Amino acid sequence: MELDVVANRKFVVTFINDFLLIDDFVYFDDSNYRDDGIRYGEQLGEEYLDINKDFLIHIGEKEDFYNKIKHLKSAAYKEDKYDFIYLINMRSKGEFKVTETHFIWTPTKSDSAKKIGKMLKKEIQNVCNVGMEVVDNKYSGYNKYLQKFYWPAEVITYKDFLCSPVNVQIMPILDKMDTY
Repeated sequence: MELDVVANRKFVVTFINDFLLIDDFVYFDDSNYRDDGIRYGEQLGEEYLDINKDFLIHIGEKEDFYNKIKHLKSAAYKEDKYDFIYLINMRSKGEFKVTETHFIWTPTKSDSAKKIGKMLKKEIQNVCNVGMEVVDNKYSGYNKYLQKFYWPAEVITYKDFLCSPVNVQIMPILDKMDTY
């Protein structure tokens, strides 16, 4: 499964921290294992606000982390991480403030990931709208894919252009916007 969110980095970090806190989860970061080992915690720190760096983390239940990841003497393998939501946050090319966040998990490989994924989707739906589309109709073939992208209401106030992963300018579908 995959959920995609287009938002600024501060929104993403705040959302993740709230999700970790509310649901008593932990994150871990083994993207630079050789230099840093496994970094983990209950809240993302200030370093994750640095827009010049992409980040990759995993989110899951504390029990799964302490039983399956923390004790490892080497970098975790893909199979070790099935119980966790994989999150990658990337700055869009040509943009300074807007990022794309992809939450990825395999519910068929783990009941824990399936449960966390459902909780995550519910939280994202509570704070975001859904549906993006291309600005230029000659790229309309991407619209089916973009209709599944989530975005917070603040996206409509961004002055920067929004671009999809294939560097095509996109915008929120406003007629799908929830009113609060």
